[in-house]
Amino acid sequence: MRNLATTATAAGIFLLECGCPSTAMAVDLTENVELHGYGHVGFLATDANRYLKADRNGTEDYRDLALLFTAKLNEQSKAWVQLYSIYGKARVDWAFVDYQIANGPLLRLGQAKLPIGLYNETRDIEYSRPSSLKPFLYQDATEMTDKAYRGLGLTYDHTLGSGNLTWDAYAGHAVEYQSQDHRHYGLAGGRLSYQTPVDGLRAMLSAFANNLEKVATGETSRKKAWVLSLDYTRDALDLKAEYGHVTSFEETGVTWYGQAAYTLRERWTPYLRYDYITTDRANRADPSFYQRATVVGLGYRFNDNLGLRLETHFNHGYAMPVAAGEMDAGTGKTDWRMTAVSLNFIF
Repeated sequence: MRNLATTATAAGIFLLECGCPSTAMAVDLTENVELHGYGHVGFLATDANRYLKADRNGTEDYRDLALLFTAKLNEQSKAWVQLYSIYGKARVDWAFVDYQIANGPLLRLGQAKLPIGLYNETRDIEYSRPSSLKPFLYQDATEMTDKAYRGLGLTYDHTLGSGNLTWDAYAGHAVEYQSQDHRHYGLAGGRLSYQTPVDGLRAMLSAFANNLEKVATGETSRKKAWVLSLDYTRDALDLKAEYGHVTSFEETGVTWYGQAAYTLRERWTPYLRYDYITTDRANRADPSFYQRATVVGLGYRFNDNLGLRLETHFNHGYAMPVAAGEMDAGTGKTDWRMTAVSLNFIF
């Protein structure tokens, strides 16, 4: 149990923790080096407002590609490097070495995704979740769950009563891939995940804090975030709910969602999500700073490596376009729709 859980948590590896098929293909480059990959191509359109580069004319620039290289160094250690490309820009997403201490924790050194909530480690792997677009909690514009860190992390799991407890701890500094508005330093955080005696039911608490400095003004703040998660996955049923809270620069953001998916005949997966966010609780009555979305979608899995998604987001408020810098506060339409269709793959 320990090897499976720690490997999944350390890498966010999509074949294990996220519910993807463990039989997904891998390319053996040498005896000890493997290549995995995932990505999607799709189309987004809105009937009003602009978000994720989409408007009434739509956008075909909804695509990404990741290549993950793993190299077995010895029986206790492995190296991980992931190259990720989105919107035509490539970056190194993961680059770390792990080491499994006998009867002890798994150590990681380098750059890895923050172990926060249910989706942060697999946030870019569309194949790993029911919907095309992530819940607000994990979308880049909110900056509620920083995507990665450089530093030292460890993971340990053990039996607790009739269940299983996994805990993560890490320290270093946050990696910001897109925004250059802030400098990040002094990050520390952790996560507790409890697999309950109820088959398929998991509860999780994640938290982190780091220092921020505004590049333009030099103003500093302590960013604090925490996420409470519940996950019930059994047979064809997948239920998830999360609540996130973040404070920085005297502003408080809050988001929560509930999501349900059910797979029919191992192919068709209808899903429904209700998502809410306020990026500034002091202005939560202003549609520029809140957004509610009802997401209705349908997924189809061609095989263990290829899937198709079609979904519509019925939005009230436009906090996400404002947070992303694609619209100015006070200029948007309160009620609007976004439609997404995507082809996702994994190997």
